[in-house]
Amino acid sequence: ESENSECENSLKRPLTAASCASSELEPGSKIMKLPLPSVLFGPLEIPQDVQDDPNLHQGRIRSFPHVKGNWATYVYVSGLEGTLSDIELLQHDLQMVCAELPIKLEQIEDPHLSLSRVVTIKYDWIQPLMSSLKRSLAPFPRFKIKFMDIYILLNEEKTRTFICLGLDQSDRILRDLVSVIDANLAEFDLPAFYAQPKFHISLLWALGDQTLAFKARLPALRATFISWLDTLPSKDVQVSQLKSKSGNKIFMFPLGTS
Repeated sequence: ESENSECENSLKRPLTAASCASSELEPGSKIMKLPLPSVLFGPLEIPQDVQDDPNLHQGRIRSFPHVKGNWATYVYVSGLEGTLSDIELLQHDLQMVCAELPIKLEQIEDPHLSLSRVVTIKYDWIQPLMSSLKRSLAPFPRFKIKFMDIYILLNEEKTRTFICLGLDQSDRILRDLVSVIDANLAEFDLPAFYAQPKFHISLLWALGDQTLAFKARLPALRATFISWLDTLPSKDVQVSQLKSKSGNKIFMFPLGTS
């Protein structure tokens, strides 16, 4: 009965090293004190910067370092409304054209048309910027984009080369959209898009500067593109909304709503 009473009491009081060991120690024995973790003697150091590991991103390198509290943000056209499966087929066919090259060629998982640079913004800026973009873009009508060619493009850092689906550059609405987006970004001291943008949808990419190797295959790549284009029911793709991705958040901007 005394043992049961002791067990019940032990559940009601803090358990200490002395109480655990007292019943097993011989009289006169000394209790060994365990050292406390060093973290209890000072503040825990939390790194402010994330160390980028290219091995986690198929060898890709960030264009700018990750800074805690900053969100990578850009505006784009995504989904291409009903043509995604067709584009995936083109990605596969273009990849086969380059299969003999000693270059690892990767597919873009979410092909899209960029209408801004990738910029970094503070968390508190996200909502005001998105609200401003939504108001500014709403008056634009829905429009169509037209596939025209295959481009080989190199990023500014010369760390990746892209095989891209080129779009009709004569359509003024894309440039007008970029101008409005740039004006909104300028309110937050963020950089504008390229001065002479070459509108495109990136389909495939490879590490490093592979422009010479890919341009050598350009005639075959273009022939594959033309064959693919002939299979489409329409050469135009309807665009009814733009999107912006900020960190892991996606915002939608319907067109022609005001």
